[in-house]
Amino acid sequence: MQYHVRFFGLIGMNLKVPPGEPITFELPDPASYGDLLDAIGARFGSLFPPNVWDAETRSFHPQVVAMGDGRSLASAGRETPLAKDGTAAFFVPIAGG
Repeated sequence: MQYHVRFFGLIGMNLKVPPGEPITFELPDPASYGDLLDAIGARFGSLFPPNVWDAETRSFHPQVVAMGDGRSLASAGRETPLAKDGTAAFFVPIAGG
């Protein structure tokens, strides 16, 4: 199945893709959030800074917001099912004043 991902901010800059441009991943059907993380790690893991991506656990660090299919994927866990032709967005929130 296809699943579409958009990387914003610091994460997207490291991948050298236009901001917010969707990247399509081919995943097994049915697929879980863990399958998506594995695919992201295989394709882009070495391009993420170490404070964003944990290569050992094949996942983003907690400060990365992962939203997909209308919910927080990171808080739902690796076993969370993904919708066919769904879309997820990953970004690091920025605060300032």
